[in-house]
Amino acid sequence: MTINFDTSNPKDLELVGKVISLLTGKPVEESKPATKATKQEKAKKEPVIEEAGETDDDLDTEDSSDETVTFEQLQAAVGKRTKAGKRDAVVAVVKKFATGGAEKLAAIPESKYSAALAEIEKIKV
Repeated sequence: MTINFDTSNPKDLELVGKVISLLTGKPVEESKPATKATKQEKAKKEPVIEEAGETDDDLDTEDSSDETVTFEQLQAAVGKRTKAGKRDAVVAVVKKFATGGAEKLAAIPESKYSAALAEIEKIKV
C-alpha cells in the first residue's frame, strides 16, 4: 500500500499520526512546524505541579476550569513520557482514569481528561 501526503499540511500529518497510533497501539507525539513565537507564547511556562494527596472521589469530579483539555493534548503528554521510558508509570495513570481499568487512552472519559493530564504531567521526564 502506498500513501501520499503533504508534509507541509498539518491535517495530513495529524492523519498520519493517528494511523500510526492505530497500527502500533502507541501514541505518536505531535510535532508542529516551527513558527515564530509570539510574546504571549514566550511568556507561557509549563506549570509546576506539586504532588498532593488524592482520593478516588477526586477522580469522578468534572473539571470546572475554563480551559478544556483535548484528547490530543492528553495523547501528546503520554507520548512524551512514553518516549522518555516512563511507560509503566503512564499505563498506571491511564488505568486509574480509564473506564473499567483499560490501558487505552480512548477509554478515559472526556470529563476526566483534565485530571488525567494533571497526573500524567506529574511524571518527570
